[in-house]
Amino acid sequence: MDYKLNRLPTYGYFTPEAAHVFTALTYRAVKRLGLRERAAKTFGSGFSLVRTGCLDSYGTEKQSEEQLAFFKLFFPFGGGFNWNFNSPPVKKKLKLIFDKFLASQCAREKKKASQTNKTGSININIQA
Repeated sequence: MDYKLNRLPTYGYFTPEAAHVFTALTYRAVKRLGLRERAAKTFGSGFSLVRTGCLDSYGTEKQSEEQLAFFKLFFPFGGGFNWNFNSPPVKKKLKLIFDKFLASQCAREKKKASQTNKTGSININIQA
């Protein structure tokens, strides 16, 4: 355990351990803000990549592609990992990306509901 604790002064947040922490914390936070399971996982792992520079070593190829897509949203013209996390431009950029995720999720749910109604399914809302 001492080995991992001693890495922080040398590597800062640029470690796989930090990446896992950022993924987990971000996933929980965006779920509380309204993202569903899959979108929350993608947002969490993408933010982790942007914050630490570490791809999720336990993820699938598709998940790695999603992480890189998030990276491209955050750094559309390329970029590095040395940025001020608390700066207003970074907070604004994260909010814009979150809003894109939320809008995409809403569009998927609306499309799915529309397809369900076209197939003749009946939606009944029973209130107690």
